[in-house]
Amino acid sequence: MIDKAPGDQDGRVEVLTSIYPLFKREVYLRRQSIMWLAGGGNVILLALLLAIVSGWLIPGKHRWAVALSVVVFSCLLVVQMHQQALRHKQAKHSLIDIEKALGFFDEGTFLPARSLYPQTWQQLPERDWQYSSSVLSLLVQTVLVVLTSLMP
Repeated sequence: MIDKAPGDQDGRVEVLTSIYPLFKREVYLRRQSIMWLAGGGNVILLALLLAIVSGWLIPGKHRWAVALSVVVFSCLLVVQMHQQALRHKQAKHSLIDIEKALGFFDEGTFLPARSLYPQTWQQLPERDWQYSSSVLSLLVQTVLVVLTSLMP
């Protein structure tokens, strides 16, 4: 419970400094979960691909079922990764708003001749290349497994 009135500047700063670590952690955890999903999915798909190529797992008459299962698995992974990416983006926007309110981007607030954070950090990149490359790697692996499982 905050002892200060809502209009009190010190009370606002206290609230912002208390929620800042929570949002910072949220941003990192969302990014980490995207990477775990992508990495885990790629390992599973690679193991399945190696099992098919080595002859240990021969789909035979069930090859369409294997191919469909791989596609469904990959789609579910991408949907989950997309959901995490959206939450990451929302948390990042909130984090930037908190940093702006705390004056991290204002010249002279923390350092005499410049801002604490570079001005470019106020904007999210147009494209999240790390997320895009994770989805692309899953797509490539999925195509390889599906094509391999459908080979006679």
